[in-house]
Amino acid sequence: MDKRVFQSFQEASSYARTQAVQAGITLRLERNEDKFVVISQADGMSRSGAVDDLEHKKSDIVNTLMAGLLSYEQITAVLDNQNKYGFSKEELDLLKSKLKQAIDEKTAQQKNQLSYCCQCGMVGDNCTCRRSWF
Repeated sequence: MDKRVFQSFQEASSYARTQAVQAGITLRLERNEDKFVVISQADGMSRSGAVDDLEHKKSDIVNTLMAGLLSYEQITAVLDNQNKYGFSKEELDLLKSKLKQAIDEKTAQQKNQLSYCCQCGMVGDNCTCRRSWF
C-alpha cells in the first residue's frame, strides 16, 4: 500500500485521477486533519480484473435470463446498461425477446385481475353506481 500526502484537496484529487487512469488501479482519498492522503491499494482491482468481473456478471445475467428468473424491471435495467456489459447482437436479441415475453405476461396478469366497485361491490362493467341514469 502506497501513501502520498498533499496540502490541498485539488492536488490530491488531480494526482489520484491521473494515477488511476494511467495505472488502472483503485485509489482512495482520505483527509487527515488539514492534509489529504492518497492511498493506492495493492489489492485493488486492475482494469483487466474489472473487465473479467464484467464478463462474469454478463454471463450470470445471460444464464439467469435463460432460466427465466429475471423480472420485467430487471430486464429493462439490464437493457438500459447494455453498453456497460458489451452484449453481442445475439445476446441483445435474446434480452429483447425475453423483455417482450415479460411485457406479455405482465399485461395478461393485468387483464386477469378483476376490478371491484368500492360502493356497490359489483365487478367491472356490471357496476351501476357510476351510470348517470340510475
